[in-house]
Amino acid sequence: MEIATLIVLEILRTIIKEAVTFGFKKLTSKNKKKKTSRQPGKQRKSSKRK
Repeated sequence: MEIATLIVLEILRTIIKEAVTFGFKKLTSKNKKKKTSRQPGKQRKSSKRK
């Protein structure tokens, strides 16, 4: 029984680590998208000046 619980704990640890790394990659990709979304805002301002 102890061996089975240890195996389950190891599986849970790996799943949690994968989820954390996946979530971190998602957050970093969202930050990059925000930077690109600011540029069209600048273009809108230039169109208002015309």
